[in-house]
Amino acid sequence: MASLPDYAELHCLSNFSFLRGASHPGELVAQAAQQGYAALALSDECSLAGVVRAHQAAQQAGLKLIVGSEMTTVDGLKLVFLAKNREGYGNLSALITLARRRAAKGAYTLQRHDLNVVSPNGAVPDCLVLWVPDGTPAVDDGRWLAERFPGRAWVAVELHAGPDDGARLESLQALGAACGLPLVAAGDVHMHARSRRPLQDVLTALRLRSTVFDAGYALFPNGERHLRTRLRLACLYPPELLAATLDIAAQCTFSLAELSYEYP
Repeated sequence: MASLPDYAELHCLSNFSFLRGASHPGELVAQAAQQGYAALALSDECSLAGVVRAHQAAQQAGLKLIVGSEMTTVDGLKLVFLAKNREGYGNLSALITLARRRAAKGAYTLQRHDLNVVSPNGAVPDCLVLWVPDGTPAVDDGRWLAERFPGRAWVAVELHAGPDDGARLESLQALGAACGLPLVAAGDVHMHARSRRPLQDVLTALRLRSTVFDAGYALFPNGERHLRTRLRLACLYPPELLAATLDIAAQCTFSLAELSYEYP
């Protein structure tokens, strides 16, 4: 019997992504450890609020935790930032602060020009970035990202057992080739276990100020946005995309344990 592929989940939301994530950080960490994941990135939307609890749970579980955040620009560019080191954590924190201060409490505003190159090392130095393309991604967007994050950007391939997974994979492979970006597997995780799907549906309906019945296609079509088994992932993704998750995880060495009070 072939061995299960190693895997690191790089796109995961907790209940600190208000009315989106349906699991606590500790539940996500425990489930990732149980599944034998090599690492887990907590990437709540424009927030680092859940990383302390995730860090504590990861220390107990012996799981590598990656600190990150998902953000979407006002023109619809959805990105997941991952801190490589202490400097990257600080730069990501500054970007989140910038976006939050522009908007009312509970919201944020990230302009595309915020990611224009401001240093010799490119935009948001010492952070890696995953691009989560929408249904009709533009090659120009990928090239724009490749210029601002040279050698630090990937196209996230998120497959959820839909009827068009094969076509979706082919289109993203063509997109990556056209804009010069490598591909990596990711899960867009919103819950630690499939059993949380009813709760996740309720959260979506509340966010939309709707009933679950009326929410319709705004709900996820299935329960695949949980921390899936590595066997399940091996059935959905090419091996090279799963292996790429480990390469990215290896570059992210930052831990909250490095932080201490810095006197002025």
